[in-house]
Amino acid sequence: MRSTPTMARRPSGRTRSMRIVGVAIVVGTMLVAGCGSDGDRGDLAGVPGPDEQLEPSEWVARSVKGEDVLTRFPSVTLRFDREGRVDGSSGCNQYGGTYEIEASAIIFVVGPTTRMACEEAQGRQELRFFEALEDAAAFEIEGDELTLRDADGIEVASFEAA
Repeated sequence: MRSTPTMARRPSGRTRSMRIVGVAIVVGTMLVAGCGSDGDRGDLAGVPGPDEQLEPSEWVARSVKGEDVLTRFPSVTLRFDREGRVDGSSGCNQYGGTYEIEASAIIFVVGPTTRMACEEAQGRQELRFFEALEDAAAFEIEGDELTLRDADGIEVASFEAA
C-alpha cells in the first residue's frame, strides 16, 4: 500500500497575523522588562555604578608604580568617556586607548601614542605609567581619589580628580 504525500497547509492570513502579533508581544515584553533596569543592584538603584563614576571624567596622577609623579613636567592624566575610550597625557606624549569595566574590575588597552622625544626622567615615568595601565585589574574611587590596583591588590597608580 502506497501512502500519498500530504501537502503542507499554508497558514491562513489570519493565523499568520496572530503568530506575528504573538511574537511581537513576547519580544516587546522582553524589551520593556530590560529597559530602565539597573541590573540586579537592589537597594543601590539610583546610586551611580562604578562605570558611571568614571564616565566622563579626567584624573591627574599623583603616584605611579610606587613613585610620586614628577611635577616639573606636564601632568600625567587619564580621561574616560562614555564610549569606553580613554586618553590623556603620559607626561610627555599623548595617548589613546580603550577600557572595559565590570563591577570594580578594569582592563585598559593602550592604543596609539604620539612619539615626542622626552627627557630621560620623563621617559622612565611614561614607561611606568603605561606599565601601570597594563597591570591594572581593579579600581576604587574614594571621594576625589581614583586608585588602580593589580590582580594582587597592590596599588599601581593613584589619581585625583581634575
